[in-house]
Amino acid sequence: MYDCALLVIQVVTRTAVSILCVSDTKFLPLLLFFFSPSGTPGSSCPHGVQQPCAVASNTICLPPPACATGTNWSHTGRVPCNECSTTASCTDGIKSLCSPTSNVLCHTACVNGATWSVAGVAPCAPCKQEAACTLGVKQPCTRSADTKCGETQKPTLLPATVNPGMLVL
Repeated sequence: MYDCALLVIQVVTRTAVSILCVSDTKFLPLLLFFFSPSGTPGSSCPHGVQQPCAVASNTICLPPPACATGTNWSHTGRVPCNECSTTASCTDGIKSLCSPTSNVLCHTACVNGATWSVAGVAPCAPCKQEAACTLGVKQPCTRSADTKCGETQKPTLLPATVNPGMLVL
């Protein structure tokens, strides 16, 4: 009846589909009463069989195909995949290109007058408050430079006068 003494039975429950391997042919008539084998061993593997059903192990299915670098991506890196965003949408530069597990990531610009970094993109630090500049603001905060306060006044040195009888060290 079967070429092999191994019968693969697909058991469907409310929550899962399992593939059972039965290698003892003496139970075959009883099993056929409850189950009728359909398809070939591993037919429930939509992407193929990695390891066929054996006496001591169930069928192991191949994983779905991978997403293509630079073309599409998904959180698992496998189908179903989403189309990659275009790099043209990155007005402040590209942080990373599309990979099988991540879409294109764009740099986030610092906010003029509020945050800054040397590169002008995240990570950004808060700007120094202009109110802290007691001698005025030399340069307001930009995306790539912090607030620069007016320079402090240098103390003026007056010529020293020496009174007779004073000891000057």
